[in-house]
Amino acid sequence: MGWGVNTMTKPAGVLHPFFSEKAILFPVLLLCGIGITMVYSASSSIGLEEHDSAFFYMKKQVLFFCISLCVMFITASFPYKLYRNFSYFILFAAIFLLVAVLFPALSVKAGGANRWIHIAGITFQPSEFAKLALILFLGYSLAKKQEQIRLFSVGFFPHLMVFILLSFLIIIQPDFGTLVVLGMITWGMMFIAGVKLLHLLSPLPLVIPVLYFFVYKVEYRLERILVFLNPWADPYNAGYQITIP
Repeated sequence: MGWGVNTMTKPAGVLHPFFSEKAILFPVLLLCGIGITMVYSASSSIGLEEHDSAFFYMKKQVLFFCISLCVMFITASFPYKLYRNFSYFILFAAIFLLVAVLFPALSVKAGGANRWIHIAGITFQPSEFAKLALILFLGYSLAKKQEQIRLFSVGFFPHLMVFILLSFLIIIQPDFGTLVVLGMITWGMMFIAGVKLLHLLSPLPLVIPVLYFFVYKVEYRLERILVFLNPWADPYNAGYQITIP
């Protein structure tokens, strides 16, 4: 996939990695295109009312999309082995940002949650960076430990501890949705790497109390699930986004 580690010269006849990985590039472009369409559909009337342009929010989304493509192209220009050397540094940076979001002087509070950091006019969500950091860390760590991957103390426990640390910092924001995504990433990558299924299933008894305290006992989260299961129970209020034609 791409160029050698010791050279930044592209071999003749080899596509740039950004274009060579079509199995990754095409779904990304497709999902981004759908997202831009959805942004226009959801915000055209608001944009027209508040900014005299139905395309106001869609233009912002397209701008971010173009910036993201440039970032993708630049990051794909470096050998993937380069990133594993920085996987721990990136993980520590993600943890630092997740801690920083807890300080009112740096964070932005919205809807009762502290999930964003505002610095120099730029607002971003550290939990999104944590997803990337977790993927890079797990990819490097699991690959390095392949010979002992089926040992509980090597293949499962250390990665579980990293997941728990990130989860604690995210759930107190609170952001239960990102916690679920991190869990899917962690268990999915450990399963693919060959961690024993018995080890992966060992935390299963904790799922019920977690769901009870963080979903059933939290009214708005429970309401979201009930609305998803039966949006027609309240089609003009809670279920409006699902039932709207």
